[in-house]
Amino acid sequence: MRAIVRGDVARFFKIYWSKKMRVYCSECRKEAVAVQRDFGIGAYEYWGATGFDSCIMTVSECCDGDLLTQEQLDELNEEEKEDE
Repeated sequence: MRAIVRGDVARFFKIYWSKKMRVYCSECRKEAVAVQRDFGIGAYEYWGATGFDSCIMTVSECCDGDLLTQEQLDELNEEEKEDE
């Protein structure tokens, strides 16, 4: 099982918007809305040098979890059934 990670964001949104595919939250497993959130630390100073850290990630709106496609969700559910 592989969640949609940062390297796949451009490809994911191209598919997401062209097909209006459904995505699911990896945390609560409900249908989710994809949003972009900044998980960076913001403004910082290191030995007098200032900077700003931003880490924009595409996550689910409900739980800030990774996004899964229907196939990935089905695969995850099958793996959990096998573990029982």
